[in-house]
Amino acid sequence: PNSESVFDFEWLRKGADFLITQQGANGLITSDHNHAPVALNSSIQTTSQAMHVWKRMVSSGAAPKYRTALELARDALFNMQPSPSSHYYLQELSWLILGLRAADIAPDHPRLAAMVQALVDHQHSDGGWSVSTLPNNISSNSDAFSTGMSLCTLTSVGESDSAAFVDGVDYLLATQNANGSWTHRGAHSEVAESTWAAICLASTQIADSDDDGTGDDL
Repeated sequence: PNSESVFDFEWLRKGADFLITQQGANGLITSDHNHAPVALNSSIQTTSQAMHVWKRMVSSGAAPKYRTALELARDALFNMQPSPSSHYYLQELSWLILGLRAADIAPDHPRLAAMVQALVDHQHSDGGWSVSTLPNNISSNSDAFSTGMSLCTLTSVGESDSAAFVDGVDYLLATQNANGSWTHRGAHSEVAESTWAAICLASTQIADSDDDGTGDDL
């Protein structure tokens, strides 16, 4: 199928409709699974992911209910703030930014700009980001999972030419294993780390050809 016909598929509409049935009156979708850091027990992550589906439906000119769901989720996320004391603060922060971008909150909006700056402020000197921002924890070392996710987040706000982004890409290129994978001392899923790293590196190419520079084609 091509990009113009994919929205006609019944499976896509059904998927988007199912996600609407999971949305609460507060605009959020409650997580029903916890396998952190890949799947957080966080309504921020699940809601943000659903917002990207609804955005595609809205872009296709589908029924108004998808825009309603997207705007309800936007309003809910806009007033949320992950706790810096949370072990998975950076993952929630990234999902929050990605969700708000799906709802077309501008990168220069003060609220979003502050979140992006907080993400950049947690970049390590080696160019990577870590799962945890808490000290004295193996997960506070740079890893490909968090670095890839952080860089995809920066791409979404048009920061793929920033020094932080370039340093992060350099970190990923320097830490890839000979077999093409990325690992972090065996602490996390090799597949999950490799997937986020590869998505990020691919997005550097997608952003170059994306009209608005956000890499939203992902």
